[in-house]
Amino acid sequence: MINRAFLISTFIFLIFSCTSFNDSDNKETTQAHSSKKSAEAKEKPACICMMIYEPVCDKKTDKTYGNACQAKCEGVKKFKPGACTL
Repeated sequence: MINRAFLISTFIFLIFSCTSFNDSDNKETTQAHSSKKSAEAKEKPACICMMIYEPVCDKKTDKTYGNACQAKCEGVKKFKPGACTL
């Protein structure tokens, strides 16, 4: 008898605890998550490059990238083959 009462009270508690969120709070949270995702999507497009090491050097900043694809994904327009020299 005690176990049945405990189970029923636990079930009721769980139902009310799950529905205690205010609708406006839920909408604000959803809007915050969607705006964060859209900001991330606008920042940088997805780039998929092969992991082949053929270094290129950014002529403007003298930064070495693993390959031309990775350099292009970072927005580098002019690069030369080979690693940058120190």
